[in-house]
Amino acid sequence: MTALVEYLWWAECPSHEEGYRLLGAALAAEGLDLPISSIEITSEAEADRLVFVGSPTFRVNGRDLDPLPPPTGMAHPYGMACRAYRREDGRIAPLPTLDWLRAALRRAVAE
Repeated sequence: MTALVEYLWWAECPSHEEGYRLLGAALAAEGLDLPISSIEITSEAEADRLVFVGSPTFRVNGRDLDPLPPPTGMAHPYGMACRAYRREDGRIAPLPTLDWLRAALRRAVAE
């Protein structure tokens, strides 16, 4: 079975284009020739329906690659907002590192 890779993003988030490139680089570095389904979130209702915790979100087979995202402070967990990732060194950043994303992809595809 081929893994389904989804990239969910919000246009107002400045890191969404770099995040897409990062995902492509991570897939290539892992030798995974998988298509990416790019999904632009355009409404709060869509964010709720797709369980979108922020931009960008990386998923494989419907599972978020970061199951414990840092809290955003939003009253509702889903919505049109930029996302934060906790990097290996503990810092919070708008994107994960390439190494983090590669490891998360390896785990998700192996499951």
